[in-house]
Amino acid sequence: MKIKTSSWFIFLFLALLSAFIWFKFTYRQFSVVNLSVDRGTALKIAKQYLQQKGVDTTKFKTAIIFTSDFEADRYLQKFLGFSEEQKFVKKYDFDLFFWLIRFFQEDVKEEYRMTVSSKTGQVIAFSHDLEETEAKENLGEDFSKQLSIEFLEKTFGFNPEEYSLYSNTEQKFDNRTDYYFSWQRNDIYIPWSNKENTGGAKLLRSVIVSGTEINSFTKSIFYAPEEFNRFKARQMRTGDFLSSVFRIFFLVILISATYFVIARRHHLAMHVVKKFCVTVTIILLLLTVLDRLNQFEIVLFNYPTTSSLSQYISNYALSDFLSIFIATIGFLMFSLSGESLHYEAFPQKRHGAFLNYLRTTFFSREVFKMVCLGYLTFFIMLGIQSIAFKIGELNFQLWIEHNHLVRLSTNYLPFVSAFIIGFKSSIVEEVTYRVYAISWGKKLFRNTTLGIFFAAFLWGLAHSGYYIFPMWFRVFEIASLGIFLSIIYLNFGIIPVIVAHYLFDVFWNTAEYLFGQSHPIHFFSTHFILAIPFLFGLIAFFANRSISERPLQWQLTKHQLFNLKILEYYLIHHPHEFQNRTKEDVRQDLISRGWDVAVVEAAVEKV
Repeated sequence: MKIKTSSWFIFLFLALLSAFIWFKFTYRQFSVVNLSVDRGTALKIAKQYLQQKGVDTTKFKTAIIFTSDFEADRYLQKFLGFSEEQKFVKKYDFDLFFWLIRFFQEDVKEEYRMTVSSKTGQVIAFSHDLEETEAKENLGEDFSKQLSIEFLEKTFGFNPEEYSLYSNTEQKFDNRTDYYFSWQRNDIYIPWSNKENTGGAKLLRSVIVSGTEINSFTKSIFYAPEEFNRFKARQMRTGDFLSSVFRIFFLVILISATYFVIARRHHLAMHVVKKFCVTVTIILLLLTVLDRLNQFEIVLFNYPTTSSLSQYISNYALSDFLSIFIATIGFLMFSLSGESLHYEAFPQKRHGAFLNYLRTTFFSREVFKMVCLGYLTFFIMLGIQSIAFKIGELNFQLWIEHNHLVRLSTNYLPFVSAFIIGFKSSIVEEVTYRVYAISWGKKLFRNTTLGIFFAAFLWGLAHSGYYIFPMWFRVFEIASLGIFLSIIYLNFGIIPVIVAHYLFDVFWNTAEYLFGQSHPIHFFSTHFILAIPFLFGLIAFFANRSISERPLQWQLTKHQLFNLKILEYYLIHHPHEFQNRTKEDVRQDLISRGWDVAVVEAAVEKV
């Protein structure tokens, strides 16, 4: 496909403009991420902390995950705005991002949990879960309170004059009494609204004392008022409703795709791409399993010690693999039916399906150009998204959680998961919402434009469960990107949109390693996976194979070739049986007699 020079200049200009827009409106998000303390360092700090307390850490299994204070991030963005949130974090030495480390034993309640700042490496929270029957000397409330104050002063520079006692409770057990104290910082109160008695956010520090032991402490607790939690719950219900609507739509299109696969199982286009689609499906299945193994720490962290670890892992693996398998089969239905539908719905736009490249080649300079176009499309997508977010901020009080900036840091190899997410989402979603949904939408509505809007809206609904408030805005944002990608798809084919989608997802899962503070290995591995499509394009450029289109024909097995010779002999030597009959009549007659469709198609065409 030849792209005009003027078109390249337009795309380049839009890409540069979009990069500028993203830098101006969105780049600031990444200034909050500080991953100076990596997984290994955090785990080492946690072990040393326990060893100083006399704990034999070799007796415990460990699990470590990376996360953030979502509650504080939501509230501060909502009521202070992003810039003021950053000032708040800096002024009060508040940690938005941290490592959670768990030390546990199988079938034993006692365990230790620690929170280590990813910025400073300080242990900012600690808890020691004891058996209810554990005995501790009761030295009274006054002693426990004084012990708590002294500990906070020594550990966090606590100044009692800056705080007021917020909570003072005790919990009695058979052989001990635990005392809980929390203090509220006097100069922090962020009201929920201007109305009276609606509450406000507070910043607390807390300690639990058991006997002479500091059994638990937290450097900073951001306490949001109940009204905010109810508001947040209502927002999430909107997301749940939209997700339910999507599941209904998705079930409908999945059933329709399955119907087309069954009804068109003898379709020549489907036959040609079948082996390719099955191969890609198997690769997606294996990559998904690999990704699950890469995030095994999450599974360990959630292990309930009331059951055996092996039983817990076995149950988890079985249920997870079943869901993965079902989702993978769904992709196979969309890919097979999408290829055959696209072949009929857009006969002049062959580049919109893999069938075109299976009949020509994936390794040509034309493919290299499409890869380059994908990179430009990716930058334009960033610009469109930034504009959409800005519109949301100005008109709908939009705010965005930062959990997407940290979710892969828990994994053993974040760049591997980023690659898998990008590869899976780009292939699966572009095949589902571009190749299949647009073709089916055109067939259903008899209009390409309506097909584009239908597919884009469906794609937006598919992302409505992501935490962005108000949650309906996510549908608008993704649908806008979907319309843009649909235009690129119909004009330039499947490769640019897959490349752009891959880069978009990889970027948003690794940008904290590019623009935040992190270990060099994360920085360089991110560059590598972002360069993978370009490396493929370079291979295609230098291979530069011919793009002459091979004829669309059945690929017959040895058994089918043997039957083909028999049927050809029969047709040649019994012409009287088929005189004055159309080719289609002969075809249907032979199929009704039990002949293989592929053999019949080949014989009728040849004879």
